[in-house]
Amino acid sequence: MAANIALVIVTFVLVVITAWYALETHRMVRGMNQEREEMHRPLLTLQLVPWTGNLVKLRIQNVGGGPAFNVHGEIHSETKDGIITIPWSYEVLGVDKYEEFGVPTSKEKHEFEFNLIREAGVRRVRANLKCKSAANVEYITERVINVEELTGDWVASHMLVTEDNPDRLMPRIARAIENLKK
Repeated sequence: MAANIALVIVTFVLVVITAWYALETHRMVRGMNQEREEMHRPLLTLQLVPWTGNLVKLRIQNVGGGPAFNVHGEIHSETKDGIITIPWSYEVLGVDKYEEFGVPTSKEKHEFEFNLIREAGVRRVRANLKCKSAANVEYITERVINVEELTGDWVASHMLVTEDNPDRLMPRIARAIENLKK
């Protein structure tokens, strides 16, 4: 009789230990899956890239660890005349890949300007973007650039090309980076 009770207790302890190991293993697998998704997660950024003293490009870049699929959203430009919203989409944006274009400056004409500082009067640029990862997980990105503050810093840095100083660094650096990528 005592042997039967001991056998029941040992069996119960083994069942509890086995259940605990199963739960811990499940938790570890779930954590590893989340880590893998984070490693391969797309991460979109919005940047203004200076080209010369007055010309800039708006760049949407995937700086994450995996491709961004079905990228879509809106680009908002706050100008002296109001807010201009333009839809934007791209099928696949690979790792470290980007798309560059001018800043939206007109609703009616869907115009995009590169001459941002003087002509267009853009104060702020905001992007609301959605994309999916390879695992079909949706990510939402919201980025805001204060254009007036940023371009003021560029001009103050004396690195941008101006008509009186055509050999400053920024355009040469940008061209060198573009050539390296090719």
